[in-house]
Amino acid sequence: MRHIEWLALALAFGCGAKDTPSESGTPTNNDSGASEDSDGGAPDDDGGPVGSEDFPADPSPFSISLSDGRTLSFDLPSCQHFRGSTNFRAFWRDTARSHTYVLTMQVMQTFDGAGTYGSADHRVEVKLLEESPSTGVPTYWTDSSAGDTAAIEVTYIDEDRAWGETTLSGLHDVGSGAAIAVSPSTLPVWCPDIEI
Repeated sequence: MRHIEWLALALAFGCGAKDTPSESGTPTNNDSGASEDSDGGAPDDDGGPVGSEDFPADPSPFSISLSDGRTLSFDLPSCQHFRGSTNFRAFWRDTARSHTYVLTMQVMQTFDGAGTYGSADHRVEVKLLEESPSTGVPTYWTDSSAGDTAAIEVTYIDEDRAWGETTLSGLHDVGSGAAIAVSPSTLPVWCPDIEI
């Protein structure tokens, strides 16, 4: 009888729970690779873990307005999270080529799976960079030294897809240093395919 009790006790201690993001939003698992379990994500509305089957509808096309008068439209996503990397990048472009900006949202050097990454504790950047053909329009980015803040919440990620959202307080014009307000201030992270 004691052997059965000992075996039950050993099994109970040997079965650990899977790491999930903490209540503070910082990731708690130690897997720096891209592969996540299919049930690895934040809890869904029913209280269960988010899975690949919860993939939301395409949020595009969407537009952002900048306080310097520009309005930019985006409808083509792409994402990168290479195996073993601690970087995550989400991009949006415009297939109509009405402008040549790429919207970049990235967590650099500390990405560890689903969770929330804020610029106070992580290297989180939001950028609007012009791709070719270059016309000389301004480059914009979150400049933490000027008070800009950003947070990227990755609700779910595996080797095929990811989604979440980015919030930012504003951007700065790299050339002039002018503060630029962005509307809306919450932008979608939506990756139907991830470059791994």
